[in-house]
Amino acid sequence: MQEVTPGITSCMDFEHRCAKVLCVQDEDIAVGYWAEFVAHRGTRAERLAAETSRATAKPAVDDRVFTGADNVVDLLCLIADCAPDPTDEALACLGAGPIEDLLARHAARFIDEIDRAARTNERFRRALRSTWFSESIDPSIARRLDRFRPSPESP
Repeated sequence: MQEVTPGITSCMDFEHRCAKVLCVQDEDIAVGYWAEFVAHRGTRAERLAAETSRATAKPAVDDRVFTGADNVVDLLCLIADCAPDPTDEALACLGAGPIEDLLARHAARFIDEIDRAARTNERFRRALRSTWFSESIDPSIARRLDRFRPSPESP
């Protein structure tokens, strides 16, 4: 199995079982985060189960992002790694949601970790491309992160 993020292996199957994770709680959060995203594809029972899972995961992610928890960038990488269908749509939701919120609130504190994650984790980098941060963070940090964003000429 190929490592996507150092120390974290990519998800093995559609059930989002990760071989190595930060802790069991983080795996549950990563799985729950995507529950709503995949719910529209399932049966009524699967949609209801996803609702319950998402109801606990989203607040946990938001809490870590808003408070600037120490391992928040690692958690966001794990969520990116566990995307059920790592399409641009799924990763765009992660980028325009919690990653953008983290940049707006704690960019200066986490810039080195975000930069490292964007350099080493393709899925995190793709999610970062969907953030809107130019006016909400220090211009020097925005310039540093701009290299990970698509150029105006790219599709």
